[in-house]
Amino acid sequence: MTFQSAPLTQPLEILGVARLDLEVAADKPVAMVAARISDVAPDGKATRVTFGLLNLTHRNSDAFPEGLEPGKAYRVRVYLNGIGHRFPAGNQLRVSLSSSYWPLTWTPPQVTMLKLNLAASALTLPVRQAPETLSTPSFAPPRSRHRICR
Repeated sequence: MTFQSAPLTQPLEILGVARLDLEVAADKPVAMVAARISDVAPDGKATRVTFGLLNLTHRNSDAFPEGLEPGKAYRVRVYLNGIGHRFPAGNQLRVSLSSSYWPLTWTPPQVTMLKLNLAASALTLPVRQAPETLSTPSFAPPRSRHRICR
């Protein structure tokens, strides 16, 4: 599944950990959700910004995995990797969801179909509020403790 915003009217900066709160059902007792956020340029080129994975059998605990009841809806939270990124005005934000993400992770033992309740799902972005003015930092010249051999 892919969801894409309208072109941004102003830049959007994110800094931190994005999360997806989902209501999802699977047709198998073992399933995964893979989520990606991408930056889509006006020419259609997409750059992955961050991703997150959740083995749904670990929805409550990594120490005590629990199989899914096929067809039953579960509320889960998928955390994406921490990121700092600026989406320029005119670009679009894309969210992609899938039931596997090979080769970054092993696929579930069987092909899985996921059903997502959009009305009960949400993306939370760590939006960075830029200060009114930015100052340019100044640093002392670099020093080295090592002699360069020639």
